[in-house]
Amino acid sequence: MWIAINAYNKDVQNELEMKHLTIERDGMNYVYVRDFDELKERLADVVEELEKKYDMQKDFIDGALANPNAAAIVDAIAAKVEAHVGPVIFTRDTHLDGLFEASLEGKLPKHCVRGTEGWMIDEKIAEAAKDKFTAAVDKVTFGNVNWNDTEDPMLQRVIAQADEIELVGTVAEICVAANAILLRAMFPDKKIVVYKDMIAGLTDEGKAAAIKVLEAQMVEVV
Repeated sequence: MWIAINAYNKDVQNELEMKHLTIERDGMNYVYVRDFDELKERLADVVEELEKKYDMQKDFIDGALANPNAAAIVDAIAAKVEAHVGPVIFTRDTHLDGLFEASLEGKLPKHCVRGTEGWMIDEKIAEAAKDKFTAAVDKVTFGNVNWNDTEDPMLQRVIAQADEIELVGTVAEICVAANAILLRAMFPDKKIVVYKDMIAGLTDEGKAAAIKVLEAQMVEVV
């Protein structure tokens, strides 16, 4: 798994695909930070609340798996990101060209192939996050099982210090539900909040079912 700060720029993403590379945006320049002790010092005073955005990638909004419900929440998520104080972590559904067809998601239209336009985070949301500590976590399936990855000290540090984890994004009954449940299992004592007006289901019925499951898992839905 690799983490890239402000990974909305395609050229930067392609250039920086290497494990555990952390970069911090400083004005209009990208400052490369490889010293995790330095990074911890920078984070120590600001990490109170962690916010995750699930798969707000172009293919899930207006691309290969276009969903008008996802398109309808883009503005609300962008506004929340802009107002948010603290780290923002994006997940990215990530597939490799040539291997997609053999994967579980190969039953679906090809989507979110690494490096393609559809794999990118929506520009409006990415722009709202540009001046914040922002990371992108690539995952090959619905849920990321490495939220407490001991081999990734930066990600572990950010989540460990968070008092609250907020979740928004798409798809409610797939990736949002999968990751919320994984996070609840991994961090049983943390407050986890899902904003129902900022998650998009494939259908209204699917979203309602996801909310019921999340509430049963002691995830706060507001």
